[in-house]
Amino acid sequence: MDTKSRKGKGRTYQQYIRDRLIAITGLRLESQPMGQAGSDIIDIDKGLPWETSECKHWKEYPSLNHLTTLLVPEKRTQVFFMRANRKPDLVVMKLDTFLELLEGYYYA
Repeated sequence: MDTKSRKGKGRTYQQYIRDRLIAITGLRLESQPMGQAGSDIIDIDKGLPWETSECKHWKEYPSLNHLTTLLVPEKRTQVFFMRANRKPDLVVMKLDTFLELLEGYYYA
């Protein structure tokens, strides 16, 4: 698959995640242009309970070791939305992020 096709798949997946989040939350969210630094989903309203969203579309899911290299230590909360060909979508986050979200849900 050439680079243009791969970027197209990634962009489509990023927009799919953005649209699903908008449908659920009603927040104003934008999809970051491909190749730009920062979160793939821009939270204009600052209403999402995490700081950065990364959307990745792979041929196969990467190893756990590879995923841990993608985590940015200085970012408090990160969420990875992942899709692999003919596999279910996955969401990966640090344990602390998950526990903070769970705590916010039960004690809000």
